[in-house]
Amino acid sequence: MHLIGIEPESIVRIVAVEPAGADAVNVTYRLPSGQILEKSVFRADEAKLAVAAAESQFTFAASPADFKLAAEATRIKLAHLFDPMMAIHTSNAGANIRLRPPACRTPTTRRRGRSRAEAEQELARASRRMRKAERT
Repeated sequence: MHLIGIEPESIVRIVAVEPAGADAVNVTYRLPSGQILEKSVFRADEAKLAVAAAESQFTFAASPADFKLAAEATRIKLAHLFDPMMAIHTSNAGANIRLRPPACRTPTTRRRGRSRAEAEQELARASRRMRKAERT
């Protein structure tokens, strides 16, 4: 809530209100500069106070198409934080190239000309040897 009258010629944002007796309250408020202050307000001061019209820092009067364009540009600008290979994943380059499965692209597989099944068997044997070595 924003009030006029607590500070001279300034609209303040109310942070907290605590009762301080039958005819008084302690008001904690924030100035437009960001400073937080506290003041006792009495029943006699009530006539000086008024609720300020809600003013937004943003007007939302821009074209929706311009907003969509800016949002998309920001998304593309920050895409690398989510997916460093975004340019490659979204490009059409190499769309007709069929990639082999990762297990078949290992250096040992290409060098020895093994099939994927043979590479997986070799990997399983190596894993068993490592577990056996860890136990001893």
